[in-house]
Amino acid sequence: MSSEKLLPILRGLFSRVSTMSLATVDDHGGPHACNVNYVADDACNLYFISHPDSAHSVHIAARPDVAGTVYAPFDKPSQILGVQFRGVCEATDPADFDRIWALYCGKFSYAPQLEERARAERFYRVSPTWFRTIDNSVHFGFRLESKWPPR
Repeated sequence: MSSEKLLPILRGLFSRVSTMSLATVDDHGGPHACNVNYVADDACNLYFISHPDSAHSVHIAARPDVAGTVYAPFDKPSQILGVQFRGVCEATDPADFDRIWALYCGKFSYAPQLEERARAERFYRVSPTWFRTIDNSVHFGFRLESKWPPR
């Protein structure tokens, strides 16, 4: 499937929806899921802030492969719009904080008040390797999927 069709859908959804569900794997091979506020860059990399000692951050340090979802709120099945993804997650370089923080503050009006706390934690980047969108407004079960990044 053409990334030209998928990219505007992803960018639109990522700009509107503030929370993603992130799945990691623990030391015993067990699944772990959490919700995090995130922001996306133009290439659809997903960034979130977390403490390095949180369960998902510890899992990511040991096993960086992740999966997740981003879904817009809906009341009827015909309104379902979302994305599933797989990717590789890692802590970002602290030198990138200001660039990512600017994206974060552009999406979350409350963020500037939390800068001191954010600087005490870490940004993490999910570099997606695959996306699948679901858009029931087209028809029930309509989906587009693609390996990522676009080639």
